[in-house]
Amino acid sequence: MVKKIGIPRALLYYKYYPFWKTFLEELRCEVITSTHTTQKILQRGVKYSMDESCLALKVFCGHVLDLIDKGVDYLFIPRIESVERKHFVCTKFLGLPDIVRNSIKKTPPILSPNIDFNRRFPYQSMFSAGWRLTKNPFRIHTAYWRARKKEQNFERTLKTATSVSEVMELIETGQIRKVNTQTHPVSKGVNIAVIGHPYNVYDDLVNLGIIKKLEKKGVNVLTQEMVPQEVSFRAASRVSKDIYWTYQKEIFGASLHFVEKGVDGIIFIISFPCGPDSLTIEYAIRQIKNSVPILSLVIDEHQTDTGIMTRLESFIDLIKMGKEKTTPVRKNFSDGASLPVPHLTQQTGNGKSGLKITFPHMGDYYVCFKSLFETLGHEVVVPPPITKRTIELGCKHSPEFVCFPFKITLGCLIEGLEQGADILLQSGSKGSCRYGEYKPVQEQILKDLGYKFRFMRFSSFGDFKAINKNVTNLQILQRIRIAWAKLRAIEKFESEVWRLSACEVNIGETRRLYQKFLNSCDQANTKDQVKRVEKEYSERFNQIKTVPGFRPIKVGIIGEIYIVIEPYSNLDIEKELGQMRVEVVRPLCLGQTVKEMLCLSLKKTTFQRISRSYLQYNSGAHANASVAETIIFAHEGLDGAIHIKPHACMPEVTAMGALHRVSKDYNIPILFFSFDENATSVGVRTRLEAFVELLKRKRERKCILA
Repeated sequence: MVKKIGIPRALLYYKYYPFWKTFLEELRCEVITSTHTTQKILQRGVKYSMDESCLALKVFCGHVLDLIDKGVDYLFIPRIESVERKHFVCTKFLGLPDIVRNSIKKTPPILSPNIDFNRRFPYQSMFSAGWRLTKNPFRIHTAYWRARKKEQNFERTLKTATSVSEVMELIETGQIRKVNTQTHPVSKGVNIAVIGHPYNVYDDLVNLGIIKKLEKKGVNVLTQEMVPQEVSFRAASRVSKDIYWTYQKEIFGASLHFVEKGVDGIIFIISFPCGPDSLTIEYAIRQIKNSVPILSLVIDEHQTDTGIMTRLESFIDLIKMGKEKTTPVRKNFSDGASLPVPHLTQQTGNGKSGLKITFPHMGDYYVCFKSLFETLGHEVVVPPPITKRTIELGCKHSPEFVCFPFKITLGCLIEGLEQGADILLQSGSKGSCRYGEYKPVQEQILKDLGYKFRFMRFSSFGDFKAINKNVTNLQILQRIRIAWAKLRAIEKFESEVWRLSACEVNIGETRRLYQKFLNSCDQANTKDQVKRVEKEYSERFNQIKTVPGFRPIKVGIIGEIYIVIEPYSNLDIEKELGQMRVEVVRPLCLGQTVKEMLCLSLKKTTFQRISRSYLQYNSGAHANASVAETIIFAHEGLDGAIHIKPHACMPEVTAMGALHRVSKDYNIPILFFSFDENATSVGVRTRLEAFVELLKRKRERKCILA
């Protein structure tokens, strides 16, 4: 019996459909694609998706439901982590199979080859997927290489496409019927490049027919698929080598390439609230804004045809007026576009470098960072505590729907620069989370504001030498040991605060003592001094009087690391819970994260094993940890859990789908918070009070039944 394999006509269908179709047909399967996107498909997808998912993901879920209605035997939904060495893709592609399983009940079996160029050759993943369809290894081998040949022909032919209709014809049929004799994409008349992910550009319902509307107006429409990938990558690398998302690098490079070729205008299509696009397209706009008119269209399920048409007409009129008045000027993006780098070891009379370092706040860990960099011979400018002004500064200069930690950290850096900082440090490393991509965008924003500085991503041992080349390895190790001792002491007493605040006799005593500890820890200059401070305050914390026999409600906190750790970003949720006599358990901390980055902890592997029933793959950032910790909370008898994250954080949105199932399976209530600049303490407090009351009643019912 021929097996029916369903491929959703969404997301990466527009890039890899010829390869997938050939591979499956060579295995003697019938390939069934979902119908073109309709309003019904969109609305069904919205119904079954998490509210904070991007529009493209909602459409994808709608196409999955359409395939289920067609009675397919399998769904083909690859999990893609990377398609290029040392590069990554958006986290929705990491968790896509799990998102479907957790969002849609009773799905057919899912074929999900795990594509990760950083770890294995894709042949192995495709072979494993093919093995589920046939036990003939020769047939699978042949199918893979024939599919690869088809893909290579597809990519080669794609370079010759000179119109959007040709690109779509090639995607659907694998060949082009040549009717256009253009030899260069930029022609006379109005040339507009429409740039964005292909699932936004080529889906007429998603973008409300933008391409057809432009063509009816006599516009020659160009898309990034008409630019060879190597050309896009080369253009992007000339401006920045910090973009490590492959698909974003294509978008960024294509926009630069079209500007160099003299295009009349660029339209960016972004599906709300796409995380990678919120950064990369902002970066592209800041690079080309003085060279060509730009229209940024953010689309969601509420977009109207009239609104789009009005904006397109105005944009075309603007371009025509500009062409009549001026001669287009092509801009060349060449190497060495960045500002000169200040010398990092310029010494002053007191032995310090004469330069000032600043970094964003992240909870109370500024004590550790300050100690680390002060003792390396630099003056450290600790930004003022995060306030409403910090948030306002960050929001004012940030992309509109970028994640909340970006806005907070940008505000902190601006306040540090206002205090005279010369060097900005931002932690982070390459990965699927957009946190590692903050640096190039924030750097460009601050340069546009007129600041002079050196911006460094601090993530490895070698970065110490970049800050001060005169420091020895022994000195670095000594300073790291002091900073690490402070970090461990801070995390130890944070746990004491969460435990004692719920049952202390004198409300607020524990937190007042903790502030004194922070001041003493900040003043300690050696590891022995840190140990003495730790010993002294251990004794003082043990002397805090607690209510005898009181058994507080116990709640675990999980979520995205920055929002979890930084009190101002989560409106001091731990303090609020303490005032409600709730004991907080929060395993997520910076110390554990550093250990995982240095491969000194096996917790990440443990979390993936525990969460496998709900998330079969690593879904990026702390998504698997959120699910695993909640399961652990349930086994340890905690009363409930609180999941907190920035608005539209994709790894945690993926985790939320799994957490709903965990809550039901383990009978543990979970309260979800998404934080942004519009969150209010009154709203948070009201929801916390209702949740705590629910937990109390649940415990009472449990005691009665016992």
